[in-house]
Amino acid sequence: MVTLVAGAATVQTAAPAPAVASGVTQKILNRADGPGGQLVSIQALAEVAAGVVGARHTHPGVGIGSILSGGGTAILAGAPARELKAGKCYLVAADTPHEFKTRPQATQILVTYVVDKNKPLASPRTGIMSGKGSPLCS
Repeated sequence: MVTLVAGAATVQTAAPAPAVASGVTQKILNRADGPGGQLVSIQALAEVAAGVVGARHTHPGVGIGSILSGGGTAILAGAPARELKAGKCYLVAADTPHEFKTRPQATQILVTYVVDKNKPLASPRTGIMSGKGSPLCS
């Protein structure tokens, strides 16, 4: 557990999360339990190396992200591939298989998850991309 002090507030955060795939790291910035004890909100900074295809995976809740730098192609089950660049955002519905392919430059993504705290943050998925799809912000 790492303690950060920002102004008068003290925030406790978890240690960096393990890499989702080779060339992908994710650092947990903030974590807060939700009402009712079932959900947790997690804010993380994902860094994806240039030319990397992130492993196809799902989350046990909603993921909302903003591209801070770089960019690439977001591929979500049930939705057309979409190019995302710095300043763009996306939303991935719970349990929707998705992956991200970077361009020739590295990419930083600020992501907030609202997930079931009793399940792993991410689970690998293989096979055909199918599902209900998710909206992507513009």
